[in-house]
Amino acid sequence: MTRTNASANRAAPNPSGQLDAWGWIDYSVPSPFSRWRWHIFVNRFLICLLAIVAPLGAQSEPYACPDTAVTVDAGSPEAGQEVCDLVARASTQLASCSLEITRPLTITLADSLSDDCYGQFFCEDDLIKVLSPQALAAAVSDDSIYQALPDDTFFQGILVHELAHAATDDMPCPFESCLLGQEYISYAMMMQSFPDDQRTMLIEERFQRQIYRDEVSLMILAMAPEVFAQKAWLHFSQRPDPCGFIGQIVDGTVLLDTEHF
Repeated sequence: MTRTNASANRAAPNPSGQLDAWGWIDYSVPSPFSRWRWHIFVNRFLICLLAIVAPLGAQSEPYACPDTAVTVDAGSPEAGQEVCDLVARASTQLASCSLEITRPLTITLADSLSDDCYGQFFCEDDLIKVLSPQALAAAVSDDSIYQALPDDTFFQGILVHELAHAATDDMPCPFESCLLGQEYISYAMMMQSFPDDQRTMLIEERFQRQIYRDEVSLMILAMAPEVFAQKAWLHFSQRPDPCGFIGQIVDGTVLLDTEHF
């Protein structure tokens, strides 16, 4: 039966390949014009599909850092190698203070992190997340002491900070948590990673004095982490044997934390 009601149905076969009332091309008659339009449609569809799928397939696998148990998910092998080079440099620095990274770790670069963090260590997942160098540069506020640092230097410091957390996660603790000791070490190692002249620019004049142990506290860490970073570095660097002092914290001989009731 021939359908003639164009308001509800397609038009009758149209060998010319013209549009019917609904905007469709009637391909029921294999005219050369119809096949030509069909090929154009198929080609455009495939091009659009490839544009969507190709970026997904282009995502690289995590990059394994040579001679370590660290893998890096940085978006490309080139970026992964750059981070691996920084990990190798950081590992050498930490080892000079007897801080060894013995656990397998995955380092992921992120565009944003929760709680306005620059980096995070997730001990249960053996995972470190750090802001990418571009995101890190944008995240540093204008009134931060870290504005004085080159972007690559600060990125290296954040990486050292989180790797120090990984190295001290299993250190002995008689309390439910020994956060102060871990943060003291992580901030001291971060500050140590900066070149001397650049680190000097970070230290406020009011702190150019002897720093006592009770000035490095969880309260200061929570309220003014940049002040904590300066005081942790100064207290660490003022020890007769700075790295030996770190070793005493790690083996439990020195306890910076106290029990909280």
